[in-house]
Amino acid sequence: FEITERRYVDILFLSFGLLCLTQATLNITLRLTGESNEPFVYLQYCSGPEKALMSLTGRPVCPNSWREIRGRCYFLSSEMRSWNSSRAFCQDHGADLVVINDEQEQVLQCL
Repeated sequence: FEITERRYVDILFLSFGLLCLTQATLNITLRLTGESNEPFVYLQYCSGPEKALMSLTGRPVCPNSWREIRGRCYFLSSEMRSWNSSRAFCQDHGADLVVINDEQEQVLQCL
C-alpha cells in the first residue's frame, strides 16, 4: 500500500481543517459559557454593599461614573489613549477593555 505525496498533502489539509473546526467550536462554547457566569465574575470586584445588592437583585451595581446597560457596567471615556494604555487603565479598575460589535449596544452607549 503506497501513499503518494499528494495523499499526504490531502491528509495534512484535512487534519488542519478538522483542527480549525474543533478550535472554532471550543471558542464559541467558551464564549457562551463565560457570558452566563459574568455576574459571578463581577462579584469578585464589588465592595461589600455592591455585593449585597447584587445578590438580592442578580444585576450588577455599577461603580460611580460607570453606566449600567443591559445588565453590564461600562465606563465611557472621552480621553484619547492607546489601546494598551486604555486596557491597563481598565485592568487597574477591575475591568477589561472591550470592542462593542453589536450595533444596538453601540447606540445605547451614545444615549
